[in-house]
Amino acid sequence: MRAITELDEMKEIQLSIMQRLHEYCEENDIKYSLSHGSLIGAVRHKGFIPWDDDIDIFMPREDYERFCMSFPKVQNGLGLKMVNSHTTPYFGRPMTKVIDQRTVLIEPNYLFDDEIGVNVDIWPLDGVPQSTQDQKIRSKKTKFLMNVMYARILRFKACKDPKKKIAHILSIPFSAEKIVHRIESELTKISYSDSKKVSCYVDPYKKIFEKEWFENRRIAPFEDKYFYVAEGANEILTVLYGDYMKLPPIEKQKPHHIANAFWK
Repeated sequence: MRAITELDEMKEIQLSIMQRLHEYCEENDIKYSLSHGSLIGAVRHKGFIPWDDDIDIFMPREDYERFCMSFPKVQNGLGLKMVNSHTTPYFGRPMTKVIDQRTVLIEPNYLFDDEIGVNVDIWPLDGVPQSTQDQKIRSKKTKFLMNVMYARILRFKACKDPKKKIAHILSIPFSAEKIVHRIESELTKISYSDSKKVSCYVDPYKKIFEKEWFENRRIAPFEDKYFYVAEGANEILTVLYGDYMKLPPIEKQKPHHIANAFWK
């Protein structure tokens, strides 16, 4: 295998994956919008955050499920592969990665020596309970299940917190697949279409957004491509990051994945 050592090379692969995903979603009427750091990049830099090395997108749950059902039928022809806990039981994460089949991305902290590939992350958006009290209950329940999930799939040495080490031991009798399916069962109790507020409970932030922020989208420049961003991008980013236009300290301006990426 040849290591992918240049950030620009990593970005080129990411852009190629995202362009093929964009075209597939357009052809199949599947809604998505850039999310997390990729949304910051689109708004602030008209492309990648200069030191970033991944692309993330949101999908409403209904679109996410249609994508997961249909994409495997065409993925080989696109040179891509969809990976989640339904395609790979040990994957153990309630979201989806779409990888470039020519690449390998090694995640050394994961228990099952998970070799995936350079990828785009797809994060499902779910409906949120109407009452504040029910929102708190949903948040606590999901947080607990997510902690159990990560305790199950991370290597023991990667669990720095003593509580996480204990959780890792206690979670051993449960399969990653069952834990993820339990999380998905909880999150799909309230449909996206019937809710006024939505959240990506499975990402690290677990913030609640107004659904109307995602209802309309626009095409925005991203490097030399064009991808969808939500019309409520400013509101979404403010909820996630606060003053998202402010650059982080220099010591935090570094990529996270390129050290473990390879061509097959």
